[in-house]
Amino acid sequence: MSAKEVIKPKSWPFYDLEKENSPLAVKKGNLLFISGCTAKEYDSSSKGLACKGDIINQARVIYKKLNLILDAAGATFADVVKTVDYLVPGGLKEYADTGRVRRDFFADSFSAATGVVVNQLLTPDALLTVNCMAVLGNDKKEMIASSHPRYQKLTYREGVKKGNILCVSGTSAAHPVTREMVGVGDVVAQTRQIYEKIGTVLKESGASFADVVKTVDYIAPGGLKNYAETGRVRRDFFADTFSAATGVIVNLLRPEMLLEVDCIAVLGNDRKEMIASSHPRYQKLTYREGVKKGNILCTSGASSAHPVTREIVGTGDVAAQTRQIYEKIGTVLREAGATFDDVVQTVDYIAPGGLKGYEATDKIRSEFFTDTFPAATGVVVNQLLRPEMLNEIDTIAVLG
Repeated sequence: MSAKEVIKPKSWPFYDLEKENSPLAVKKGNLLFISGCTAKEYDSSSKGLACKGDIINQARVIYKKLNLILDAAGATFADVVKTVDYLVPGGLKEYADTGRVRRDFFADSFSAATGVVVNQLLTPDALLTVNCMAVLGNDKKEMIASSHPRYQKLTYREGVKKGNILCVSGTSAAHPVTREMVGVGDVVAQTRQIYEKIGTVLKESGASFADVVKTVDYIAPGGLKNYAETGRVRRDFFADTFSAATGVIVNLLRPEMLLEVDCIAVLGNDRKEMIASSHPRYQKLTYREGVKKGNILCTSGASSAHPVTREIVGTGDVAAQTRQIYEKIGTVLREAGATFDDVVQTVDYIAPGGLKGYEATDKIRSEFFTDTFPAATGVVVNQLLRPEMLNEIDTIAVLG
């Protein structure tokens, strides 16, 4: 049995760590999860915390922080298998230039990566927040990328495998060579192209869709109208072995993109799907409330919808909705033989209407995480899949 370990660097010149509500990172076994990291640091002129400069300067501060966290955990950037960049619209123009910051820190050992544009970040002057996952140990990191020359210039890879963990970068419907968007204006056609591309990465890694434990769908507002129809595409690729899944509405990096999907797979080991409710509707869905493979459990994005009636519990009250969400996550954890002490990462996708009163959710978290808090990220998205939803949370747990 390995305990969840909070990672705290010996040197942290940015601000007083004791004032952090969530840990910078947690490690359990050989897996490390780093909380959403912004460029906030002490500003002597304002005598407070601030994120200064353009997105390139902020990215450099973020990666300096990540470097210290990795070092404190006994890891390096060569161990990082996945990063997710959440940026605000004001950072989009220069976002591509942050690639040179990644190159400085990753050298030639790149991770899988996803980048999406969110409504806003919880730190008001932040242009970017980055979270990441690392696999420690001596296993070689394998990077999967197309042989086309343009892919060799990128500062991420389409897929990265280390040990039994495979992470697939945020995948769009762009043609792998011409970069022209397949299925312009058609979210179902784009979904099919995306899963074809993900399938290629899985195959090159010795994996299949049966190994996928989690997908996140980043849906552009223009793709929302027919999004429900993408379920039949998932069924074509997953057959009856579905992953956990989350879907949120954000802006994507190209205007023609209606959908971007990233995923995590665990190779080998037995698989268990959690369907916490016995209600017949759950048997028809193309995702599961939780999927456990090996010692990793991923839960789907959970809302406060009642599991049977689908009515939203806590309408207009983000704290009440968050309590209901954690009750539902707890049911999935118990079915998998896990507890909240096993949870190593949470991501809160907050609707704009949920931002007011969101601070009260810290108290709710304390009711469920009685020991060590997990790594945490919170971002304000454009909207959630139902207008009454104020918060959606997904989690990753490591058992044993």
